[in-house]
Amino acid sequence: MRSSFLIAGLAVAAAVILGLTYYYRLSGQDESGQEKLAVPPPESAQPPDTGPAASQVMEETPPSPIIRAPELVLPPLNASDEFVRERLPATIPEVWIEKDDLLRRLATLVENAGRGELPRRQLAFLAPDGRFLVNEVPGATPADMRLFIDPASYRRYDRYVEVLESVPPETLASLLSDTAPLMQEAFQELGVDAQASDRMSAAIDEVLAVPVLEGDVELVQPKVFYAFADPALEAMSPLQKQVLRMGPQNVIRIQAYLTALRAELERR
Repeated sequence: MRSSFLIAGLAVAAAVILGLTYYYRLSGQDESGQEKLAVPPPESAQPPDTGPAASQVMEETPPSPIIRAPELVLPPLNASDEFVRERLPATIPEVWIEKDDLLRRLATLVENAGRGELPRRQLAFLAPDGRFLVNEVPGATPADMRLFIDPASYRRYDRYVEVLESVPPETLASLLSDTAPLMQEAFQELGVDAQASDRMSAAIDEVLAVPVLEGDVELVQPKVFYAFADPALEAMSPLQKQVLRMGPQNVIRIQAYLTALRAELERR
Protein backbone atom coordinates (compact mmCIF):
# COMPACT_ATOMS: atom_id res chain seq x y z
CA MET A 1 0.00 0.00 0.00
CA ARG A 2 2.84 2.37 0.87
CA SER A 3 4.49 1.40 -2.40
CA SER A 4 1.38 2.52 -4.29
CA PHE A 5 1.59 5.97 -2.71
CA LEU A 6 5.30 6.15 -3.47
CA ILE A 7 4.76 5.21 -7.11
CA ALA A 8 1.96 7.77 -7.40
CA GLY A 9 4.21 10.43 -5.90
CA LEU A 10 7.03 9.63 -8.30
CA ALA A 11 4.61 9.74 -11.21
CA VAL A 12 3.40 13.21 -10.18
CA ALA A 13 6.98 14.41 -9.74
CA ALA A 14 7.92 13.07 -13.17
CA ALA A 15 4.92 14.81 -14.74
CA VAL A 16 5.88 18.14 -13.16
CA ILE A 17 9.50 17.82 -14.34
CA LEU A 18 8.44 16.89 -17.87
CA GLY A 19 5.88 19.69 -17.90
CA LEU A 20 8.46 22.28 -16.87
CA THR A 21 10.91 21.01 -19.45
CA TYR A 22 8.24 21.21 -22.13
CA TYR A 23 7.33 24.74 -21.00
CA TYR A 24 10.93 25.99 -21.14
CA ARG A 25 11.40 24.55 -24.60
CA LEU A 26 8.28 26.26 -25.93
CA SER A 27 8.97 29.58 -24.25
CA GLY A 28 12.58 29.80 -25.41
CA GLN A 29 13.86 30.05 -21.83
CA ASP A 30 16.43 27.95 -20.07
CA GLU A 31 15.92 26.64 -16.57
CA SER A 32 17.47 29.79 -15.03
CA GLY A 33 14.72 31.95 -16.55
CA GLN A 34 17.10 33.65 -19.04
CA GLU A 35 15.58 34.19 -22.46
CA LYS A 36 17.40 32.36 -25.20
CA LEU A 37 18.43 34.54 -28.18
CA ALA A 38 17.94 33.25 -31.68
CA VAL A 39 21.37 33.03 -33.33
CA PRO A 40 21.30 33.27 -37.15
CA PRO A 41 23.28 30.66 -39.02
CA PRO A 42 26.69 31.75 -40.35
CA GLU A 43 26.81 32.91 -43.99
CA SER A 44 29.00 30.01 -44.94
CA ALA A 45 26.40 27.54 -43.79
CA GLN A 46 24.94 25.40 -46.51
CA PRO A 47 21.25 25.96 -47.24
CA PRO A 48 19.01 23.22 -46.03
CA ASP A 49 18.52 20.32 -48.38
CA THR A 50 15.17 20.60 -50.08
CA GLY A 51 15.48 17.44 -52.15
CA PRO A 52 12.99 14.63 -52.20
CA ALA A 53 14.58 12.90 -49.20
CA ALA A 54 13.95 15.92 -47.00
CA SER A 55 10.33 16.10 -48.03
CA GLN A 56 9.62 12.61 -46.88
CA VAL A 57 7.60 12.51 -43.70
CA MET A 58 8.68 9.85 -41.29
CA GLU A 59 5.86 7.66 -40.24
CA GLU A 60 5.23 7.68 -36.54
CA THR A 61 5.64 4.38 -34.75
CA PRO A 62 2.20 3.29 -33.61
CA PRO A 63 1.89 3.13 -29.82
CA SER A 64 2.18 -0.27 -28.24
CA PRO A 65 -1.17 -1.71 -27.22
CA ILE A 66 -1.92 -1.54 -23.50
CA ILE A 67 -2.25 -5.05 -22.15
CA ARG A 68 -4.42 -5.25 -19.07
CA ALA A 69 -4.59 -8.25 -16.81
CA PRO A 70 -8.00 -9.90 -16.92
CA GLU A 71 -10.23 -8.81 -14.07
CA LEU A 72 -10.49 -11.41 -11.35
CA VAL A 73 -13.97 -12.88 -11.14
CA LEU A 74 -14.67 -14.43 -7.76
CA PRO A 75 -17.07 -17.34 -7.43
CA PRO A 76 -19.88 -17.26 -4.87
CA LEU A 77 -18.83 -18.17 -1.35
CA ASN A 78 -20.76 -21.43 -1.58
CA ALA A 79 -18.73 -22.46 -4.65
CA SER A 80 -15.30 -21.11 -3.66
CA ASP A 81 -13.55 -24.30 -2.54
CA GLU A 82 -12.11 -25.23 -5.93
CA PHE A 83 -11.04 -21.63 -6.51
CA VAL A 84 -9.02 -21.78 -3.28
CA ARG A 85 -7.54 -25.24 -3.91
CA GLU A 86 -6.30 -24.26 -7.37
CA ARG A 87 -4.28 -21.42 -5.88
CA LEU A 88 -2.54 -23.41 -3.18
CA PRO A 89 0.74 -25.26 -3.79
CA ALA A 90 0.83 -29.05 -3.99
CA THR A 91 2.92 -29.18 -0.80
CA ILE A 92 -0.21 -28.85 1.33
CA PRO A 93 -1.48 -32.30 2.36
CA GLU A 94 -4.80 -33.13 0.80
CA VAL A 95 -6.33 -33.87 4.19
CA TRP A 96 -5.87 -30.19 5.06
CA ILE A 97 -7.96 -28.92 2.17
CA GLU A 98 -10.27 -31.78 1.25
CA LYS A 99 -13.09 -30.57 3.47
CA ASP A 100 -15.84 -28.26 2.26
CA ASP A 101 -16.35 -24.58 3.09
CA LEU A 102 -12.64 -23.78 3.28
CA LEU A 103 -13.08 -20.01 3.53
CA ARG A 104 -15.81 -20.32 6.15
CA ARG A 105 -13.55 -22.61 8.17
CA LEU A 106 -10.70 -20.14 7.78
CA ALA A 107 -12.92 -17.26 8.90
CA THR A 108 -13.91 -19.23 12.01
CA LEU A 109 -10.28 -20.07 12.72
CA VAL A 110 -9.14 -16.46 12.27
CA GLU A 111 -11.97 -15.06 14.37
CA ASN A 112 -11.23 -17.49 17.22
CA ALA A 113 -7.49 -16.91 16.97
CA GLY A 114 -7.94 -13.14 17.09
CA ARG A 115 -9.63 -13.59 20.49
CA GLY A 116 -6.95 -16.02 21.65
CA GLU A 117 -9.27 -19.01 21.47
CA LEU A 118 -8.33 -22.41 20.10
CA PRO A 119 -11.03 -23.80 17.76
CA ARG A 120 -10.44 -27.43 18.64
CA ARG A 121 -13.36 -28.74 16.60
CA GLN A 122 -12.09 -27.12 13.40
CA LEU A 123 -8.55 -28.34 14.04
CA ALA A 124 -9.33 -31.83 15.34
CA PHE A 125 -8.14 -33.44 12.10
CA LEU A 126 -4.71 -31.82 12.61
CA ALA A 127 -4.04 -33.45 15.97
CA PRO A 128 -0.36 -34.48 16.10
CA ASP A 129 0.71 -38.10 16.32
CA GLY A 130 2.00 -39.45 19.59
CA ARG A 131 1.51 -38.43 23.19
CA PHE A 132 2.49 -35.27 25.00
CA LEU A 133 5.67 -36.34 26.80
CA VAL A 134 6.76 -35.17 30.23
CA ASN A 135 10.03 -35.72 32.09
CA GLU A 136 9.70 -36.47 35.79
CA VAL A 137 12.51 -35.33 38.07
CA PRO A 138 12.29 -36.99 41.52
CA GLY A 139 12.69 -34.90 44.65
CA ALA A 140 13.38 -35.70 48.26
CA THR A 141 9.81 -36.95 48.60
CA PRO A 142 7.16 -37.95 46.03
CA ALA A 143 5.48 -34.60 46.65
CA ASP A 144 8.69 -32.84 45.61
CA MET A 145 8.78 -34.44 42.17
CA ARG A 146 9.04 -31.84 39.38
CA LEU A 147 7.64 -32.11 35.87
CA PHE A 148 9.12 -30.68 32.67
CA ILE A 149 8.10 -30.79 29.03
CA ASP A 150 10.09 -33.43 27.16
CA PRO A 151 11.65 -31.67 24.12
CA ALA A 152 10.70 -34.74 22.05
CA SER A 153 7.09 -33.48 22.30
CA TYR A 154 8.03 -30.44 20.25
CA ARG A 155 9.08 -32.53 17.27
CA ARG A 156 5.49 -33.69 16.78
CA TYR A 157 4.77 -30.25 15.33
CA ASP A 158 7.76 -29.92 13.01
CA ARG A 159 5.83 -31.25 10.03
CA TYR A 160 3.08 -28.64 10.40
CA VAL A 161 5.61 -25.81 10.40
CA GLU A 162 7.37 -27.29 7.37
CA VAL A 163 4.09 -27.36 5.44
CA LEU A 164 3.38 -23.77 6.42
CA GLU A 165 6.82 -22.65 5.28
CA SER A 166 6.37 -24.49 1.96
CA VAL A 167 3.71 -21.92 1.01
CA PRO A 168 5.51 -18.70 -0.03
CA PRO A 169 4.15 -15.77 2.03
CA GLU A 170 3.47 -13.84 -1.18
CA THR A 171 1.34 -16.74 -2.48
CA LEU A 172 -0.78 -16.87 0.66
CA ALA A 173 -1.01 -13.07 0.82
CA SER A 174 -2.21 -12.98 -2.79
CA LEU A 175 -4.87 -15.60 -2.06
CA LEU A 176 -6.05 -13.80 1.08
CA SER A 177 -6.14 -10.50 -0.80
CA ASP A 178 -8.06 -11.95 -3.74
CA THR A 179 -10.62 -13.67 -1.53
CA ALA A 180 -11.06 -10.77 0.92
CA PRO A 181 -14.65 -10.06 -0.23
CA LEU A 182 -15.60 -13.70 0.32
CA MET A 183 -13.87 -13.74 3.70
CA GLN A 184 -15.79 -10.59 4.61
CA GLU A 185 -19.02 -12.38 3.71
CA ALA A 186 -17.99 -15.37 5.84
CA PHE A 187 -17.28 -13.07 8.81
CA GLN A 188 -20.67 -11.43 8.40
CA GLU A 189 -22.29 -14.87 8.54
CA LEU A 190 -20.54 -15.33 11.88
CA GLY A 191 -22.03 -12.05 13.09
CA VAL A 192 -18.61 -10.35 13.12
CA ASP A 193 -18.87 -6.64 12.36
CA ALA A 194 -15.21 -6.03 11.48
CA GLN A 195 -12.98 -5.92 8.45
CA ALA A 196 -11.44 -9.24 7.46
CA SER A 197 -8.00 -7.62 7.36
CA ASP A 198 -8.42 -6.39 10.95
CA ARG A 199 -9.36 -9.86 12.19
CA MET A 200 -6.40 -11.37 10.35
CA SER A 201 -4.09 -8.79 11.92
CA ALA A 202 -5.48 -9.55 15.40
CA ALA A 203 -4.85 -13.27 14.89
CA ILE A 204 -1.26 -12.61 13.78
CA ASP A 205 -0.70 -10.30 16.78
CA GLU A 206 -1.88 -13.05 19.12
CA VAL A 207 0.78 -15.46 17.84
CA LEU A 208 3.56 -12.86 17.63
CA ALA A 209 3.02 -12.09 21.33
CA VAL A 210 4.05 -15.62 22.34
CA PRO A 211 7.44 -15.59 24.09
CA VAL A 212 10.30 -17.80 22.97
CA LEU A 213 11.14 -19.87 26.03
CA GLU A 214 14.67 -20.88 26.91
CA GLY A 215 15.66 -23.89 28.94
CA ASP A 216 13.37 -26.41 30.59
CA VAL A 217 9.67 -25.58 30.84
CA GLU A 218 8.20 -26.70 34.15
CA LEU A 219 4.68 -28.05 34.48
CA VAL A 220 2.28 -28.87 37.26
CA GLN A 221 -0.56 -31.38 37.25
CA PRO A 222 -3.27 -30.14 39.59
CA LYS A 223 -5.82 -32.54 38.13
CA VAL A 224 -5.86 -34.63 34.96
CA PHE A 225 -4.31 -32.10 32.61
CA TYR A 226 -0.94 -30.44 32.81
CA ALA A 227 -0.54 -26.70 33.33
CA PHE A 228 2.44 -24.37 33.18
CA ALA A 229 4.09 -23.89 36.54
CA ASP A 230 4.83 -20.25 35.70
CA PRO A 231 1.61 -18.30 36.45
CA ALA A 232 2.44 -15.77 33.70
CA LEU A 233 2.54 -18.54 31.09
CA GLU A 234 -0.58 -20.24 32.41
CA ALA A 235 -2.43 -16.89 32.23
CA MET A 236 -1.84 -16.66 28.48
CA SER A 237 -4.65 -17.33 26.03
CA PRO A 238 -5.46 -20.94 25.02
CA LEU A 239 -4.08 -20.29 21.53
CA GLN A 240 -0.83 -18.86 22.87
CA LYS A 241 -0.35 -21.80 25.25
CA GLN A 242 -0.84 -24.22 22.36
CA VAL A 243 1.80 -22.35 20.35
CA LEU A 244 4.13 -22.57 23.36
CA ARG A 245 3.70 -26.34 23.39
CA MET A 246 5.10 -26.48 19.85
CA GLY A 247 8.54 -25.62 21.20
CA PRO A 248 10.81 -22.56 20.97
CA GLN A 249 12.30 -23.35 17.54
CA ASN A 250 8.87 -23.83 16.00
CA VAL A 251 7.66 -20.62 17.64
CA ILE A 252 10.55 -18.73 16.04
CA ARG A 253 9.77 -20.18 12.61
CA ILE A 254 6.03 -19.52 12.85
CA GLN A 255 6.56 -15.94 13.97
CA ALA A 256 9.06 -15.33 11.17
CA TYR A 257 6.57 -16.63 8.63
CA LEU A 258 3.70 -14.54 9.99
CA THR A 259 5.89 -11.44 10.02
CA ALA A 260 6.70 -12.00 6.34
CA LEU A 261 3.03 -12.68 5.59
CA ARG A 262 1.96 -9.43 7.26
CA ALA A 263 4.53 -7.49 5.22
CA GLU A 264 3.16 -9.03 2.01
CA LEU A 265 -0.42 -8.22 3.01
CA GLU A 266 0.51 -4.59 3.71
CA ARG A 267 1.97 -4.27 0.22
CA ARG A 268 -1.42 -5.06 -1.31
